[in-house]
Amino acid sequence: MIPLILLSGIIGFSSLYGTCGPEVHPATTQAIVEVESSGNPLAIHDNDTGASYTPSTRSQAVEIATRLLARRHSIDIGLMQINSWHLRKRRIDCDSLFDPCFNIKTGTEILAAFYRTHRQKNPSDPPDLTLLKSLSSYNTGTPYNGTRYVTKILKKARTTQYIPTIKKARLVSTRMIPCSPQNAITYYRKEKVK
Repeated sequence: MIPLILLSGIIGFSSLYGTCGPEVHPATTQAIVEVESSGNPLAIHDNDTGASYTPSTRSQAVEIATRLLARRHSIDIGLMQINSWHLRKRRIDCDSLFDPCFNIKTGTEILAAFYRTHRQKNPSDPPDLTLLKSLSSYNTGTPYNGTRYVTKILKKARTTQYIPTIKKARLVSTRMIPCSPQNAITYYRKEKVK
């Protein structure tokens, strides 16, 4: 595994990544957090209007999120920008997603579920390719529409040898993706057209 890279703005949460989201490598979680919210546990993004909110208190964040949800807006919440669709699906309230540990737990569970789904559909794929598909699905709901997002994650993770994968998969591949961000995304794009 590559070492945890401490990125500016989220150093305070780095110890939570492995504790709250044990299925996902901490460096992968950290890269997602940096791309999604820049490490702001109160971040809200309104997908319907494109507006981003940076409330200064949790109560303000809950108030804004509740107001947007009452208008039936699709919003992303907290560190890992969990989409409001998951509130109903997972039976959680938006206030919980402003808790950093709960947000990381939920986000990594979502990513791990995508990983397991893609692994079952394509068991011969190398784990790193499965992770690229999972990252795309985390962002867009599909394994190939999130190319720009996957590129951002790879750049934030600063991978040099391989992409940290989901820990509980217990899968080892002899075929690793060459993972400078550019090489990995090129491999991913080639896989997309198959």
